Amino acid sequence: MVTARELTPPLETRIRATLQSPRVGVPHPDSVAGSGPDRGYDSLFDSALSAQKVGDFQAAVVDYTKAIEVNLRIVDAFINRGAAYESMGELDLALKDFSTALALEPKSEAYNNRGNVHFRRGNNQKAVQDYSKALELDPRKVGAYVYRGHAFSNLWMYDRAIEDYGKALDLDPENADAHTYIGIIHAVRGDYDKAIESYDRALLIDSGDPRTYLNRGAAHHAKGDDESAVRDFREVLELDSSNAHAHFGLGRVSIEKGDLDRAFRDLATALRLNPRFADARYALASLYLENGDLDRAIREFDKLLDQDPRNTGACNDRGVAYQRKGDLSRAMQDYDRALSIRPNRASFVNRGFALLRKSQWDKARSDLRSAQNMGMDLVSAFRADYADVAAFERAHGVKLPQDIADMVSVEEEPQPAFDADSLNKELERLRRSIPSEVRDSYPTDAARNYKHYLYGHPKEED
Repeated sequence: MVTARELTPPLETRIRATLQSPRVGVPHPDSVAGSGPDRGYDSLFDSALSAQKVGDFQAAVVDYTKAIEVNLRIVDAFINRGAAYESMGELDLALKDFSTALALEPKSEAYNNRGNVHFRRGNNQKAVQDYSKALELDPRKVGAYVYRGHAFSNLWMYDRAIEDYGKALDLDPENADAHTYIGIIHAVRGDYDKAIESYDRALLIDSGDPRTYLNRGAAHHAKGDDESAVRDFREVLELDSSNAHAHFGLGRVSIEKGDLDRAFRDLATALRLNPRFADARYALASLYLENGDLDRAIREFDKLLDQDPRNTGACNDRGVAYQRKGDLSRAMQDYDRALSIRPNRASFVNRGFALLRKSQWDKARSDLRSAQNMGMDLVSAFRADYADVAAFERAHGVKLPQDIADMVSVEEEPQPAFDADSLNKELERLRRSIPSEVRDSYPTDAARNYKHYLYGHPKEED
């Protein structure tokens, strides 16, 4: 049976979009700072901006709304109220305010903040468009370059992302975030040495950022440098003792070192700190599965599937757990469910082997061929649980059709028979393959004088 733990995302890719840009209101507009009918607007705007700066977004919204009622065409009040709405998580209202501001006057801040809303919603293409507009109006807006880089990265346009992070660093060489995210792209591409170089640069600028230590630890772990990885993950916990990802990283290192007690503790701590940490739940369930604690593995997979019903890896591996318990019916249900979500070779091969046990040959052939076409090594998968076809047949009381037996078996190469007659024939074949003029040049005393011809010793005469 084949588990699907290769589907677990690498640690560094899970950290990629956690940072959001700060939402700071634009200053009081000078155009309305004088005397006249808008004096009430001045007071309301200043009061709202003060509330926004200290994080009282509800009060800020109230006063910005009153200011807008006084003067409906003041763009900055719409921009700032939109920023306050966004900070409150009211993204629809934020989007509406930024769009209203842009209809009144195209301003870089409005495009930038609307891009932030699109980015938070996962609409990276629209985010790129708005950040680009913001940069057309203000080419020195560092944050727009950084967050357009994030959007490009989420669109897998990594070269464009690195270009934007580079432009941000041209304007602000002390921008640690740009170095960190360049490192993340290198790590996603598998170039862990370059990733670590970028994280090192970021940490020279800001040695107190746990995210950068976390990602550097993941890169060290991917390189096989577990000592450095552990050092970085522990540094994260020095800075942020409640960081579930650091405990997860330590758990992964412990699994590979075979220190299962420590691995269980770290993964359990990660889940205590963040019960919805899917990667940690998957790792813990897989650890129980590999160690034969099938009931606990199933319970953890249950929790994961309650949280993420379309997790094909969890479906497949829970099926493996049921199959190892001997509950073939539930195992088949899980393989069916995984394949209905997304065809994958692990579930095809597992369902195929289960169908062999039920003597459903045609369906089994179809599944095994599908797995094979997706790159599955059927022989290795079969050998993981059975010594050979005969062992499978004895265990399950079935007789495999010959074509299926051939699919899961290694064809033994016939061994040559080294009897005297065949050896003489092979020597004669080799002799005849050498041209006669070459044979005639060979010494006739080679057997007696091999030390002479090989090592330069004096010849032995007759």
